[in-house]
Amino acid sequence: MTEAAVKGKGAEGAGSGLEAVRARLAAAEAAAGRPPGSVALIAVSKEQPEDRVRAVLEAGHRLFGENRVQEATAKIAALDGALRPRWHLIGHLQRNKARRAAGAFAMIHSVDGPALARALDRAARELGRRIPVLLEVNVAGEPSKFGVKPQEAGDLVREVLACPYLEAVGLMTVAPLCDDPEAVRPVFRRLRLLRRPFPGGGGARPPVPGAHPQRLPLVRPRPRPGRHARGRRRDPRRAGAGRSGRRALPAGVAAGRGRRRP
Repeated sequence: MTEAAVKGKGAEGAGSGLEAVRARLAAAEAAAGRPPGSVALIAVSKEQPEDRVRAVLEAGHRLFGENRVQEATAKIAALDGALRPRWHLIGHLQRNKARRAAGAFAMIHSVDGPALARALDRAARELGRRIPVLLEVNVAGEPSKFGVKPQEAGDLVREVLACPYLEAVGLMTVAPLCDDPEAVRPVFRRLRLLRRPFPGGGGARPPVPGAHPQRLPLVRPRPRPGRHARGRRRDPRRAGAGRSGRRALPAGVAAGRGRRRP
């Protein structure tokens, strides 16, 4: 899909981009033998102005991903309303912002250590809610990426399973940024192997090929449409930046690519 598909103003232009992304996703689900709607689509709204995000919201999309707590909380306050969007934190989270994140996001994708898990668990207890989380593993071992080492993933899983106010949904990794999805498949295959020893760790679904070439290289990801649904980032300096008890982990691994340390 070309960028021109989303250059119109308001919900009409955003709707064109969304429909194109959804069509590609539906085709990929069908090719993989998955039921329609089995893969969730996250519109990455980080660094986007409120009016552009509102246009995507008014076009019918409800699930958004934000990268920074401070930026996101202001946007959430402005856009939460009758349309009831859901917000996920997809960027790195510092412990000192755990309480704000716990109160703002429906799900947190980047739990990258036991200390952060405990901080989120305390915050969730104070708020009286249980937070779904993904556990981040730096499978590729890139120094620019966050996440525990693969050999430390088991300790992190056990830590989160012991937190009564956290719900461990799955593992997540950020693969090296490259144009060839085949080059990063080994990273996500290893991630699948890491989760197998744990409760609910077997039976991960097969890949969804082609649903979103830059964001969907393996199982149960939440594809992030990026500029296809909401246009290019406005800041040209950032263009091209890469970046108690045992509870079962549902069969699935979330995956992303290109997120780097700030």
